[in-house]
Amino acid sequence: NVFKLLACRQNLTPVKDVMYLINDLDMQCYDQQHMVFLICVGLPSLVLYVLGFPLVSIFAMFGSSSGKKMEQKWDDKALYRYSMFLNGYRVEKFYWECIISIRKSAVTFIGVFFSSLGVQIQAYIGLVFIFSLLVSHIASKPFEDATLNRLETYALAVAFLTLYLGLMFWTGWLKTNEDKIFHEINLLFLKK
Repeated sequence: NVFKLLACRQNLTPVKDVMYLINDLDMQCYDQQHMVFLICVGLPSLVLYVLGFPLVSIFAMFGSSSGKKMEQKWDDKALYRYSMFLNGYRVEKFYWECIISIRKSAVTFIGVFFSSLGVQIQAYIGLVFIFSLLVSHIASKPFEDATLNRLETYALAVAFLTLYLGLMFWTGWLKTNEDKIFHEINLLFLKK
């Protein structure tokens, strides 16, 4: 919902430079009323919820026992305190849950904000982003259990393939090739 305050669309009126909020087409983007919403609701929500919680949890975990080595830092008390964030991750990748949270916010941002630029641009940006996440996950292997690493890799691969194949369906590439295939099959049967 925070990102919906940023999603604007133009070419809705004869005036080309005027943009309107996709979520509320009566509100013109970046006019006085919209800027009040952005400053009073959008910016605090973005800072507190979207970026704040993951970053505060990272800072809390990094600074919980400053000056200690990694092995000493994660004693039973610290593991219990941050168990919601740490369960399943390797000790040196304790921050990975925060990266996943930021990843989810970024995918939502791409889905909402770039929708005004068109499906193809939105899908290509999403593909590049998801592919970079897939590569970083494979390179870091943040989970202790190899099965969890594989499952997360598969989940990111499925997200990538879903977006890629959805783009192929949207552009009609599969439909045109399907028509060509049926036409060639019909020609083969007509010759016999």
